[in-house]
Amino acid sequence: MDIQIGKGGNVDLAISSCADIAANFISRSDYIYVESNSSVNGILSSGIICRMLIKFKKGFHATWGLTNPYAIVLSTSSENLMLNFPNNTPLAVSVYYMARIIDGRNIDLAGLAVTASYFENTFDMEQLVIEESKKNGIIDVVKDVKFYFDNVKKSILYLAEPICDISGNADAVDNFLKLLDISECDVKSLDKTKMSKLLSLLILKSIDQDEKQLIDNVIVLNNEIIPVLHKFAATIKACIDTPGLVLSLCLKDDTALQDAEIRLINHKLQRIEESQYLRK
Repeated sequence: MDIQIGKGGNVDLAISSCADIAANFISRSDYIYVESNSSVNGILSSGIICRMLIKFKKGFHATWGLTNPYAIVLSTSSENLMLNFPNNTPLAVSVYYMARIIDGRNIDLAGLAVTASYFENTFDMEQLVIEESKKNGIIDVVKDVKFYFDNVKKSILYLAEPICDISGNADAVDNFLKLLDISECDVKSLDKTKMSKLLSLLILKSIDQDEKQLIDNVIVLNNEIIPVLHKFAATIKACIDTPGLVLSLCLKDDTALQDAEIRLINHKLQRIEESQYLRK
């Protein structure tokens, strides 16, 4: 049996309708196939649904063959359910609200919805999910350094936003750290004086000398495997050609972290090389 739900009408009503029928479908199914599109939003949406299914102790398998960017298909061996969501909101945000309606415990999945908003540049549209997540401790917003790695040397070596004249050059980074009397260590271990000197010199060495690219409000995702939004988003972008790896990150599978970090490093190096080529 094929069922379609959610086309047209009021946005809230459409999501509520999807929630009602999806809840019924899930409750009478032991193993569910989840299909979305292979975009970032599609995979994040799959991640939200699969994490919900884990809570309900349901088996699942995810695929990404849909072309409709605002639909999710849930299926079993005998039944297909197509859920159509509003086209004026990132899919993962709509799917998150559907999951919330199904079970209030799913508020802990807000980090994936916030990440979807980040990719779609719809933070202004989605202030409700941002503010709600802050209020419930799902995310925090703090003033911090916008590095992409925990290690100081890695953070500078693969610094692509902003590009510095030592980005991608291991010897130059070693000399730079030696000049500042900083050993290869965790970023968080630096005291305020050394961190201040480090950032000041990096800003001077950057192409556009934009301080906000290094120090700004940072969103902390308290329930995600990579708990800093800009790093989580960059890692997803670097892994997007392997949807299963991105889904593993959404499902908080720590065995995926090593492969994901290698891809992030390669992605950053490519960005650095492209920038350096354009500067010649």
